[in-house]
Amino acid sequence: MPISRNLPLNDGLWFLVQNSTDIQSKKFTIPRNSFRAVLEVYVSFHSNDEFWHIKAYNLTGTPGNGPFREVVVRLNGDEIGAVWPFTVVFTGGFSPLIWSPITGIGSFDLPSYDIEITPFLGKILDGKQHEFGFGVTNALNEWYVDANLHIWLDHERDTTTGELVRNENPPSKISLVSEEKGCYVTSAIRSISVSGWVNSSHGNITTNSFQDFSFTNRMTLRGSSQTVNQTIDASHGSHTALSYVSLGFNEKRLVGSSWSPWVSSVLNNSQQGQGVLNYSGSLVTGALGSIQQVYYLNGSVECYFWNTSSSDGTILYYISGDPCQPKRQFNSGFESIRVFAGYVVLLYLFLVVQNHRAYYTENCRTLGVYVIINAEEQGQIRFMD
Repeated sequence: MPISRNLPLNDGLWFLVQNSTDIQSKKFTIPRNSFRAVLEVYVSFHSNDEFWHIKAYNLTGTPGNGPFREVVVRLNGDEIGAVWPFTVVFTGGFSPLIWSPITGIGSFDLPSYDIEITPFLGKILDGKQHEFGFGVTNALNEWYVDANLHIWLDHERDTTTGELVRNENPPSKISLVSEEKGCYVTSAIRSISVSGWVNSSHGNITTNSFQDFSFTNRMTLRGSSQTVNQTIDASHGSHTALSYVSLGFNEKRLVGSSWSPWVSSVLNNSQQGQGVLNYSGSLVTGALGSIQQVYYLNGSVECYFWNTSSSDGTILYYISGDPCQPKRQFNSGFESIRVFAGYVVLLYLFLVVQNHRAYYTENCRTLGVYVIINAEEQGQIRFMD
């Protein structure tokens, strides 16, 4: 279900958030037989806040609001979750030569962020209209926000019921520390914990959802200019601008119960970019950009790896592969041994049964079937890995 601006429109479906007090909202109604809901949120930042992550505080008379941003999601006016967006650098950011032909992480495919709505279903299963609201903490113009509401329906029942048990949602704690003149460290933390149950044909299921955030930004200001991983040396009417950009994220997905989770996938994605611009006056007399990227995914369904680099618009190398292949080969061989061993056990038991038919038949048949089923099930699980 799209959670976006209403039609008809001439300028797109995104909600436009222009400052820190601007709240955009959308009314919606969900089917009364819903038993799970997840809100998938999209954000895109532009204009005065395209580089929000290097925004200074309002120190020079120009609004900056600092480098911390948080997308807050509300349901019927109450905060229910948050998004701390990834630092996406678009292809013109810092030094355009860095991002050709390898672009910044997320620049061509903006990441989305999931917020579990299932604990709140008890508040919105009444068939009436309800409202999602979106705001951005410390925002300057402009932020584009919209969402998709994913709903799971119970086809065995016309209605489901639920109740919100817990919603611990304190505001973010933001601190600014000036370590020395011109050096500022901004940090923030937030923890959200919600719980609720839904009664459907699948049973009475309690969902616990947790969001734990932490943020640190270190910034150096020199005079009226700002330095964030960038140094400028100037002399005799010519100067060189050097840009160093490091992007990346590590993601670990957990499944299972809250007291006994296990890791289903690990994703590491990192980039290191360098850009050089030589100026004579206002004219560019030389330029060079390069970037390196390493992507590693190890999951229960799929695995992938690549290591690539480009310089001056040319790919220098590209290495890709399946990091799980050795593990699969090992597991496949190991499970083949297990299955073979199972058949050996069965053969042995069959010979024993022939000699001691009257006493051992029932016990041996049960044990033999268990060995084969166990080996086949383990083999399927390993193969999926």
